[in-house]
Amino acid sequence: MLRGSTALGKNLILAALVVLPVIAQNAGSSRHSPQEAPVTTLRSATRQVVLDVVVTDQSGRPVSNLTRNDFTITEDKNPQIIALFERPDQHRYEISTVEDKARERERIEHSVSPALTILVIDALNTELQDTAYAREVVRKYLHTHGPRLPQPTALMVVTDSQLELIHDYTDDADLLQDALKRHAAEFPLRQGANHATPGDLDRLADTLHYLEQIAAANMNFAGRKNVIWIGHGFPAVNLAQPSLSGARGVAGPHGDLRRRLMTAVSTTANEMWDSRLAIYTIDPQGLKALGPGAMDIPSGMKAFENIAAQTGGKSFFNRNDADVALADSVDDGADYYTLSYYPTNKTWDGKFRNIQVTLARPGLEARTRSGYYAAPDLPDTDAKIDSELADAVKNPLPYRGLDITVSYKILRGTPRMTRYVVAVDRHNLGWQAVPDGDRHCNVKAVVMSVSRKDPVVENDIKALVGTVKSGKFEKEMDNPMMFTFSAELPADATRLRVVVRDDRTGNIGTADLSVGGPANDR
Repeated sequence: MLRGSTALGKNLILAALVVLPVIAQNAGSSRHSPQEAPVTTLRSATRQVVLDVVVTDQSGRPVSNLTRNDFTITEDKNPQIIALFERPDQHRYEISTVEDKARERERIEHSVSPALTILVIDALNTELQDTAYAREVVRKYLHTHGPRLPQPTALMVVTDSQLELIHDYTDDADLLQDALKRHAAEFPLRQGANHATPGDLDRLADTLHYLEQIAAANMNFAGRKNVIWIGHGFPAVNLAQPSLSGARGVAGPHGDLRRRLMTAVSTTANEMWDSRLAIYTIDPQGLKALGPGAMDIPSGMKAFENIAAQTGGKSFFNRNDADVALADSVDDGADYYTLSYYPTNKTWDGKFRNIQVTLARPGLEARTRSGYYAAPDLPDTDAKIDSELADAVKNPLPYRGLDITVSYKILRGTPRMTRYVVAVDRHNLGWQAVPDGDRHCNVKAVVMSVSRKDPVVENDIKALVGTVKSGKFEKEMDNPMMFTFSAELPADATRLRVVVRDDRTGNIGTADLSVGGPANDR
């Protein structure tokens, strides 16, 4: 099912697929009319719908003094009972931020914030001069709002080849400025290629993949994450071009191409919903006065504008104060209510359900997502678990669904083995009681090693069990759960990534380590 499906003709713009941020992944979804609102798929295992709602008055100012009784939630026009209600001042998430100003070592500091900010400079889909301005926009914002930022902020850049984490979450503006200054700008070769070719489709597929990586890394962590994407948006692609059949990852006939694209958009959108990402888009081109069409939104930005609206964010374009727009996005994303409910409709049949949030007070606007497809969740198969672990191994971003720290000892002998000790916050684990009163948790761990030439070597997945004796569970809850395992370490390894996944909750945590010299051998 596509909104505005009549656009799928001779001059279909691929980015228009993203006007519908979620496309049903099952046959039942195709029965819905094009007028139905774009939404996501809700996993049946949760059975709870969580909504982050931004409320503004007629002047666009946030309204923060509302109560539970001011809100009404309907699903398919049926009233729902609000199970959870949090005011904006009740959102206080504690996270660890890495401060490396001293360069010689890292120290972990804790920051308490209502939300997190992720700044993304899109150099893949943006012309060089506008990318340079986007970097200046970020620098100016950091300079103006430092030295301590209002929210922990991560800085990323999308390049021709990858998503790069320039600096992890920190509220130190100077650290982010230094990291941006050290990151060399690249010429966007792929953006400058001819349009209406498989290259545009490849860029679109990569952009979706990077959004999915951001969502996956922030799954089951803190609350609302505001992704402020600075760039031109998705490339516009003509699906009627015969040459598109050779695009990377989407090869095949026209019908198959459409199906693959719909699946890619759907998968990315579902990840964003599940991770509570709100997208804010800023076009760095600035104000354009080019005649009657000067105020039109470029087709790529139209797609991103719709993603922003459907995730509860905003879109900014055609203005010369992009740094102010960035600051407004940060402020807007920090002032929100969280409401949840358990749907009265218990039939998880994959059909579309429309969500509407209304306010008792006139003149106020509520922004949140507009609905979901209530699809049953798939069981955790070995293939699914392996895929999630492989994605986490390759993702350049750290995962925080599990709060973990890792130490290791290199053992003597051949082949070279390493003993890993993983400490996991017990509150993040899925515990299960057994008949004798003990509590058990089960996790899987995998280690990736990287050499100086960057070939990736993945070790076997380790299945680990944690046990707490009866009577000690509550007493030891604030102490980390320790897991130990051994794995082979290639002789030329210089970096390690350890990935741990909890079997019961699906939460994933990662730790990135540098391999030391002979002094680490034991």
